Amino acid sequence: MIWLASIIKTTIKTTINIIENIQSLHIETVGKDIEEITKKIDNMKQDLEIEKKQQKIKEMKGEQLDNGWGSQIRSYVFHPYNLVKDARTGHETSQVTQIMDGNIDEFIYAYLRWELSQ
Repeated sequence: MIWLASIIKTTIKTTINIIENIQSLHIETVGKDIEEITKKIDNMKQDLEIEKKQQKIKEMKGEQLDNGWGSQIRSYVFHPYNLVKDARTGHETSQVTQIMDGNIDEFIYAYLRWELSQ
């Protein structure tokens, strides 16, 4: 009977050790899972920030049109007569040389008036 008691005692100790090991392993895996989840959340936050920045840049740029044939904003005619015409606003002037020299204030004001009327 004594040997049976010692076997039971040893079995109980072994069982307790196994349970303690399982609990510690469970705690370690839960800790690792929390770390992985935290990393995933951080990555998702970074992706969201990048997406917000890209959206803000897109809003600031506005609508991007194709730069192909026929999509020009202004037409410049030098011969047989002088004319610069803005296709968006309809503003035109015959002072081509001043416009070519960079004096485009009248076109800027015409655009701003046009933009406000939209």
